[in-house]
Amino acid sequence: REQLDRLVRGGIQVHAQVVLCPGINDGANLDRTIEDLAELYPGVASVAVVPVGLTRHREGLFPLRSVVPEEAWMTLEQIGTWQEKFLKKLGSRFVFASDEFYLSAGEEVPEEEEYEGFPQLENGVGMVRRFTDTFRARMDDLPPRISPTSLTLVTGTAFGSVLEGLAREVEVRTRGLSLKVVPVENELLGRTVTVSGLLSGGDILRALEGTDPGNGVLLPPDCANDDGLLLDDVRPEDVAARSDVPVRVGSYDLVEAILKMLRELGRA
Repeated sequence: REQLDRLVRGGIQVHAQVVLCPGINDGANLDRTIEDLAELYPGVASVAVVPVGLTRHREGLFPLRSVVPEEAWMTLEQIGTWQEKFLKKLGSRFVFASDEFYLSAGEEVPEEEEYEGFPQLENGVGMVRRFTDTFRARMDDLPPRISPTSLTLVTGTAFGSVLEGLAREVEVRTRGLSLKVVPVENELLGRTVTVSGLLSGGDILRALEGTDPGNGVLLPPDCANDDGLLLDDVRPEDVAARSDVPVRVGSYDLVEAILKMLRELGRA
């Protein structure tokens, strides 16, 4: 708190993150944390609450555990109550739950206006909403019909159901285009790691093994670094060599990623 006070007094605006660890800083402890941070508003401009991310490599470490769906739902209820209070008192919702809570609880993510300009996007707050809204805004750019083409969309297990729904919308919009969604289990870091940005090339190759990749494969936009390397130094080209079809890293604009692949294949 003293360090935050000093930053705020120095004119630095803070967007804070609370990593929720079940049984440690949830429940009443989370209430106190949110209340304390709100006292520093607008110096502390927003707070993101994210679930603790745990790998399977935890020998000898403190026995933390992952957030389960019921706890995710309870946390959303708790944060929603605070948002109502802050909206009246501060004119801002102030505290936001990361997308992982909604996906885990099976709840719909909020509408765009409820994210207040997405100040916590880099902490995973509002990424699903922005992705789906961008997708629907560009749906009309997809061709109504193409020659039969099949693409595979690779993603993490957390985003699988969302991407599956969008894929079905694309197939309705563009006759002749078939999209297969492949949610990849993270064996490198552990199956509790469900985000697409932490997928390894080895896990992607295992997920694609024995399947028909169709005419091309789109990888998640955040799975490779600026050098084109995945976590285990595998490149998209390595996946392509094993799959025998073009493999490209997609973008946060799904329609654009699909169109780019179709143009490369001579189908758009």
